[in-house]
Amino acid sequence: MLLVTTLIFITLAMKGGSYVYYFNNYVDENSLKRFIAPVTGFFSSIGMNFFGEDPKSAGFGLFNAGVLL
Repeated sequence: MLLVTTLIFITLAMKGGSYVYYFNNYVDENSLKRFIAPVTGFFSSIGMNFFGEDPKSAGFGLFNAGVLL
């Protein structure tokens, strides 16, 4: 069981690191801003915009949340 837990932790850590690299180096900020604007606008209207004005952090957060669903 310890081996399985360790492998899952390593896999999740590597996956999270690759997401950061992807959003920092490959995603076009203007395209991401247009794509994320409706979602962040909705969250802002109900007072739950935790991302601020940074489209990269919003995209990263929503992408991680979407993978969990």
